[in-house]
Amino acid sequence: MLIRCPECRFERTIDADAIPANAMMATCPRCQCRFRFRNPDGTPTAEGAAPAPVPPQQTAPPAQPPLPPDMEGDDPLPPGAVVPRIPGEDAATPHAEEKPSPAETPDEKPSVSGAQEKPSFWEHFQKKKNGESRGGLAAALHADETDVPWEEPRRYNPLMALYQTILRVMFNAPRFFAALPASNGKLTRPLAFYLILGLFQTLVERMWYLMSLEASAPSITDPKLQELLGDVAQSMSLPLTILMAPVMLAVQLCFFASVFYLMLRLVQPENVRFRSVFRVIAYSAAPTVVCVVPLIGPIAGSIWFGVSCFIGCKYALRLPWSRTGLALGPLYLIAFAIGLQLVRQVLSLGS
Repeated sequence: MLIRCPECRFERTIDADAIPANAMMATCPRCQCRFRFRNPDGTPTAEGAAPAPVPPQQTAPPAQPPLPPDMEGDDPLPPGAVVPRIPGEDAATPHAEEKPSPAETPDEKPSVSGAQEKPSFWEHFQKKKNGESRGGLAAALHADETDVPWEEPRRYNPLMALYQTILRVMFNAPRFFAALPASNGKLTRPLAFYLILGLFQTLVERMWYLMSLEASAPSITDPKLQELLGDVAQSMSLPLTILMAPVMLAVQLCFFASVFYLMLRLVQPENVRFRSVFRVIAYSAAPTVVCVVPLIGPIAGSIWFGVSCFIGCKYALRLPWSRTGLALGPLYLIAFAIGLQLVRQVLSLGS
């Protein structure tokens, strides 16, 4: 017997012999509606029940025609079987119509995942770090960072080239020295860069020294010290300084480059070139511009110069930190000892 709910039309087939003879009400398991499915006389209601549907009789499949005489010994293939292709029949048998690939359909665009559509946090952080989304100083530091502005006179005017090179060495030394050309070009422009900054530092320090000497002259009572300071002031005449400073600076640069080159050759003899070391020392003089700050400016510029030389040798020569420290560490220890001794002598003269 088929029992159907008149409200939600839920139906279920139940054996009539399993239903009690006096049962006339049923509860729908879906909508919980109570309804009458059988009359008191035992006949089913028009809406509540109906005779169970009789399943359709399955007809026997039609008999298959007999196989040809040459195939009587072969078993027929079941429905859906795949017949392997015999080599050589590709040209004879027509292929099924191939669907165009996604690349051949111009209207359809390949789906792009959300991770590809939106840049990741790391890519955004790298852009921020490299200055791609900033202007001002960051743009000056990172624009055309694969070249040395001072060695590109056709792209930069002299003042802008000097400014750009100083900024990149001071605030982005690893990237600057990593892109430094190894052997291309002459050494005249790095030498000119070192001479310009060295002459600027010499003139500024001379100015600060003379001003401090004039300010402290009334308080100095020792006649020997006054005579010594007077001799030093006379030897620092402006014409003599302008004439002698370039020569002394050129000799100083060649001396520093030679000593660094010899020490680096001891730990890395195959990849160290004198041109690269010369460029590193010359461009490392960029931080000496902080000498314009009185008292601490020259000291800070000298320390910054030493740090730039160390970083420049590491990145320009592609050396690990351990070998760079092994090669240049003794030089920095000697320089520190000499500087400490000079400070002691100055303090002893003042006392």
